[in-house]
Amino acid sequence: RSTQSRSSAASDVYKRQPQPRNAAQVQVKFTGKIYPHLAAREQHHLDPPMPQRKAAKSDLEDKVNPLFMKEKGDGFFKNNDYYSAINAYNQAIKSDPNMYDCISNRSACHFSLFNFDECIEDCSVVI
Repeated sequence: RSTQSRSSAASDVYKRQPQPRNAAQVQVKFTGKIYPHLAAREQHHLDPPMPQRKAAKSDLEDKVNPLFMKEKGDGFFKNNDYYSAINAYNQAIKSDPNMYDCISNRSACHFSLFNFDECIEDCSVVI
């Protein structure tokens, strides 16, 4: 009895469903990408172009205190972070090229990293 009621319930569901739609051919037009970094859409010709960042020199690079950078490099060297120490010494040398202690400390970093050619170059500058 329950199987008959189930089959009749299933047939009722099929009777209530709408008929399938008629097939038709749809034309889809795609727009080309004007800006390759953005999603393509039709309003691109109305949008203003994306602003480009200017490669401006940072004000901090000009005002770096070489003694501060030397101390930072010394701290990195004590923690065996030789790459960071080299970067700090490079900033100090950019600010004051006559800081020979930074050049000698940078040569010690290169020596610890087995960059012997750079170590020799720095040592020859100091001597």
